[in-house]
Amino acid sequence: MPAFEEELKKAVSELAETEARLASGGLRPDEIEGLSRKHSRLKNIADTGRELDAARAELAQAQAMLTDPDPAMAELARAEAGPLKAKADALEKKLELLIIPPDPQDSKNIFMEIRAGVGGDESALFAADLLRIYTKFAASMGWKAELRDMSATGLKGIKNAVLFIE
Repeated sequence: MPAFEEELKKAVSELAETEARLASGGLRPDEIEGLSRKHSRLKNIADTGRELDAARAELAQAQAMLTDPDPAMAELARAEAGPLKAKADALEKKLELLIIPPDPQDSKNIFMEIRAGVGGDESALFAADLLRIYTKFAASMGWKAELRDMSATGLKGIKNAVLFIE
């Protein structure tokens, strides 16, 4: 039994408690925000746990069919078992990462400063690439990235840039 099974049970029971508190009403806005964040995190854990249980059940069925007297069915089960095992392993790893408690600093805004190092134009071009990468990453995560300051070079590079991410 993997180590995260006990944590998964705790998360599922906490999810039920959190849903009950949210449904009870009479909460202050800051309590609602905190409980909503907690609910979102716990729901993600519980959903991944259910996906893992379903993948394990499918894998068990495929492994049971490996001994089927019909060679076509046994071959079909053999073909299904590999991807199902990989899916179950991937879900286990995802669940192990989700179980880790969040850092209180994770939801805070940041200022990111990017500076071109020693290397002349090449380092300025690399710094510009980094700025684009971090800006696109922030957008893909649903965060707002605002360029606060930038010193450009003549070759589409940057000397330094300050990015505010919220």
